[in-house]
Amino acid sequence: MNYNIDDIVLFNADLNTLTQTETHESISLTLSQSLLLELMLKSKSEILSRDSIIDTLWHSHGINSSGHTLNQYISLLRRMFAHFGLNELIITIPRVGIRLNPDVRVSECTEDRGPAVTTERVELSQASGSGKRTAPPCGVI
Repeated sequence: MNYNIDDIVLFNADLNTLTQTETHESISLTLSQSLLLELMLKSKSEILSRDSIIDTLWHSHGINSSGHTLNQYISLLRRMFAHFGLNELIITIPRVGIRLNPDVRVSECTEDRGPAVTTERVELSQASGSGKRTAPPCGVI
């Protein structure tokens, strides 16, 4: 499934990539980062408690994880989105959880109409110049 995030970033949940729609610069996510982002995107701007995220993504699969690990994933996702110009996508609700900014438009894309996206890993530290590739177009539906 692909998600268009505010016409700035395309998230490909199958390939675990974020691609800036204008420059086609792409960053690979870990599976955990990708699952966390997809959970938030599917929840729209609903508040997700930290415990529910940990239970859904890790404990239900027999994996032990902590709030510290969740904080790290959220921080990395924020940094990746900030790199693409989306600084306020993930909002923390103190002592409650997180949610997506309701002012940011997110749409699901049901078909891949563009060229294939390569799967080489691009580290955030390398994202400024290397790893450019073409992302499938995805309009707001």
